[in-house]
Amino acid sequence: MQRNFFSINKCSHDEQKLLKALRALNWQGNWPAQAGFLLEEIGIFSVHAFPFARLVQAILTTNPNFNLLGPDSPFVSKDEIELLSALGHTARSIKSKSVAITPLLPTDVQTLLDICGEELRIAKVNIKPRAVLKSFKDLVAKSTKQTNHHFPHLLTQVVSIEQLTPAFHRIVLTGEDLKDFAVEYPAQWVKVFLPNSKMTGRAYTIRYFDAAKQQLTLDIAINHHGLISSWAKKAKIGDEIYIAGPRGGFRDLEIDSWLLLLADETGIPSISVILEQLPAHLKVYAYIEATNKQEQQQLTTQADATIHWVFKDSQKEGLKTVLKSNDLPNTQGHAWIAAEASVIRNIRVQLLKERGFHLGNIQTTGYWKLGEKDHKDLAAIL
Repeated sequence: MQRNFFSINKCSHDEQKLLKALRALNWQGNWPAQAGFLLEEIGIFSVHAFPFARLVQAILTTNPNFNLLGPDSPFVSKDEIELLSALGHTARSIKSKSVAITPLLPTDVQTLLDICGEELRIAKVNIKPRAVLKSFKDLVAKSTKQTNHHFPHLLTQVVSIEQLTPAFHRIVLTGEDLKDFAVEYPAQWVKVFLPNSKMTGRAYTIRYFDAAKQQLTLDIAINHHGLISSWAKKAKIGDEIYIAGPRGGFRDLEIDSWLLLLADETGIPSISVILEQLPAHLKVYAYIEATNKQEQQQLTTQADATIHWVFKDSQKEGLKTVLKSNDLPNTQGHAWIAAEASVIRNIRVQLLKERGFHLGNIQTTGYWKLGEKDHKDLAAIL
């Protein structure tokens, strides 16, 4: 009788880390957000993680019964070993043709194997030499170049503008294209596109959505130098703009322990809407970084929440160090973090190594990355 499961020790250390990242991309809860960090541990950074997410999607689209186990499973499936074999074979092959890493990546398994194999080769990831079995070759052969699923661009018009703080404008949009729009989770976001630049969008949290009025509210920071920030500074009633989405969102509304929320200025709209929808019984600790006291907003919640504002103009300690000087419960909790990518990485390490958080209980959203004009968080395509 053919064995379909083996001990994870059958895989090298690098293979186990790679496999955990691939499994995380297909798992529930907060695991997909951890995949990028797991890939970083084997030398695959930032935007180069996107093809691995596409590869998992392509494999499961071609064969929904492909056996990817849970991230912490002590076993490895026959299917997973075949995938590692194919990646290893590609990594050891002749250098593959360079492909631009964009959200419009190909969706056929073979091309994605080539791209991922090249990234593994460059990162010098150790994958054991194994033969690629016919069953996996058949899966590759069945996979075809498909059209990526993209949310349509919805045309909207500005109906209201309000200055919340010196750095934030609240802009309300409406339009016939919003008649079928729906929001399922708090802190879901949309991509916003200018009419003359529909290939380059920026992500903004949905602050409110009124389905009856077909009105979508966004809080947009105007103190940045990006396309949409510049537009928001000068926006007028009647101006047109396109949106696409929604995506993402906070899905831990049924937490049975306690919740830690951390956000810099870019995450204030998200943390605001999350707080508004949390249940009354939940204990919450929120830390919000803002430029100065003028940027402090009135937040409402029925949860048992302790909210700390950290102002950069009066306190040298930012989000990276605030956890070291504050008492949190010693029991296992959940965390949601929205900030600059390197700050998230630092906090994530603190939570895992110093606070004992479980990896699957940490949800992260990298809204921006220092030095990158259009940073794309891995969760953006999941």
